[in-house]
Amino acid sequence: MIRYRIILGIFFALVFLGSCNQRKSTISDEMYKGGYELEIIPHSDTLSLSTLYKSNFELFRFNGLELHSINDILRYDSLWVIQGKAVEGEIHLFDSLGQYKTTLLKKGNGPDEVINVWQMKLYENALFCLVNSGTELIKYSLSNMKIEWRFTLPTEILSAKDFELFSDNIILFLKSLTRHPDEKEYKLYTYDRNLKKIIARLIELDKTSSEYISFSQKGCLYRYQDSIRYYEVFNRGILQIDNSNLNHKGYISFLENTYMFPNDKLLGDYTFEKFINYCKSSDYIWAHCNLYEGAHYITSTFEYSDDFYLNVIDKRNKTSHSYKWISDNYLLNMVYPIEEALSRVGVSNDCHYYTLSFYDIERMLKEGNGKILSKKLQETYDSMDYNSNDLVICLYEK
Repeated sequence: MIRYRIILGIFFALVFLGSCNQRKSTISDEMYKGGYELEIIPHSDTLSLSTLYKSNFELFRFNGLELHSINDILRYDSLWVIQGKAVEGEIHLFDSLGQYKTTLLKKGNGPDEVINVWQMKLYENALFCLVNSGTELIKYSLSNMKIEWRFTLPTEILSAKDFELFSDNIILFLKSLTRHPDEKEYKLYTYDRNLKKIIARLIELDKTSSEYISFSQKGCLYRYQDSIRYYEVFNRGILQIDNSNLNHKGYISFLENTYMFPNDKLLGDYTFEKFINYCKSSDYIWAHCNLYEGAHYITSTFEYSDDFYLNVIDKRNKTSHSYKWISDNYLLNMVYPIEEALSRVGVSNDCHYYTLSFYDIERMLKEGNGKILSKKLQETYDSMDYNSNDLVICLYEK
């Protein structure tokens, strides 16, 4: 499907879960200081795939199960762990050749079933899944192929949006929506599963803006090597969380400029529709989200003046630059708007995962003057149709 759906995979979900008469911002720019500083500026430039990635990309086709989407990708030994909607459920295992093996956490209300999956993470040979609209966490052993434990999050943390792990028992949760209008709530919580108690809280949740700002986004909490990092839309940078006590420091801060959405503009007499319309008509960058950190590059997307951009941070020389177009000189030999063909779904060290659908290949070839450059892609495309699962393209950083 046309990647304008990603422009709004960035979609907004309005959830009225509380209200608050107190009109104050809990956003602190200072907490992001300490790392290196970068500017986010919209540039109408073109990025060649060969600028960031090596030519020896890999292409995988997943067979044996019809997936309506591929939302996240993990690799465990020789297995692919794919999060994608299917009749059977949302978490699936495929072998190294892309052949379907089984579905984990099948859809339903049984003891080994779930209604939905919001996030999944690999940690120490187990798959952890935040399920049932952010109300339960499950540990699934990939060696024993069974659930080791599952627990319901405490009321204060419901409904969690994302999570990371300090250990098997100490978990960091992110919450973005208010559930308790008369009590203080926070963005980040550390929970000790053995003690069954919250042991740390960080960043008070703003009850005003949380009612009309809610982005579906990946990469809010993520682990890079031994560090856990936090980024959300409208944040002034990337925060590094040092330990379960939530001691923290700035990893990257975004410099104030004329494109940055002012903090005071986030608080207003908005309805959901009014806020989106204000964002679209403003002169500010908004919807800056879906951040993926690799070995050398951090990529993210944002909107500005009704256009969609990819931002690339090069960690080696500490630079930031944005692009409006992709020059695909590895696969389709053509230039197209950001994420209208290749769409980012994940990263693992120097490997960036993209998806590419039969629909998008066919559409781009018909609309443009491109041609398929890869023999393997041509052979695969010739055997596909509209019912085929999206391809996964692994691009490796230079």
